[in-house]
Amino acid sequence: MFTPHKASKPVKMIDGYSESYSESLWKSLVVKSLRIGWPAGLYEASRRLNKSTMKSLLICGLFEDVFPPAEEFQEVMDEINRFDFEALCARETHHGQGLADRFCDLEDEAVYAARNHKPDIWAMANKCGIWIPPRALNVFYTWYKLRSNIVGGKREIDPTPFTGIPKVMADSHTYEGKKMGQGITLLSGHYSQHREIGRLVQEKGWQWIRDQVHNSGVFEVKGIPKQTSILDL
Repeated sequence: MFTPHKASKPVKMIDGYSESYSESLWKSLVVKSLRIGWPAGLYEASRRLNKSTMKSLLICGLFEDVFPPAEEFQEVMDEINRFDFEALCARETHHGQGLADRFCDLEDEAVYAARNHKPDIWAMANKCGIWIPPRALNVFYTWYKLRSNIVGGKREIDPTPFTGIPKVMADSHTYEGKKMGQGITLLSGHYSQHREIGRLVQEKGWQWIRDQVHNSGVFEVKGIPKQTSILDL
């Protein structure tokens, strides 16, 4: 029996007059800027993405990267609510806390729990006084399992000025990364890459990571942003 081909969902583009990049690339900028502690990237993304999208991405980043101690939840949520990007970026991640291997060792258990025990994980989050987006279920589970080992801490923020979106941020989760044939990049959020980032941060430090990011080339960004659809281009 003939089954009609399902039309693919149009790619949402965000236009800065002289260039257009996908919403997925701007979201990647949020995730990966928080990962490396780069406030300028978060500021630029916040000019293009709405507040609810930014907040959801930052909350995901708390458990995928930042790993704050439970007693700092109220403080860190206040930072998210007021978009205090410098304070968020100054928080050390699980990579710098030496927990990346333990984070990744829980991959199978966390992914299984996120698929099969959603109500239980949301109940755990509710007890902690926090709402988590569906895509953060596995990393919240991991945070919860490791919470007694979390030390938090601070790191120097990345002061690099924004001149464009680093090309290393265009991985397989972005429209541009797929077009370029880039799969897993240095900053990708795959478990294997979190393990690698943890190793590199412990051996070489955040500055080495940041140098690779900012030397990867950029997607240039100019002008005042407006949102449109790829169908209008």
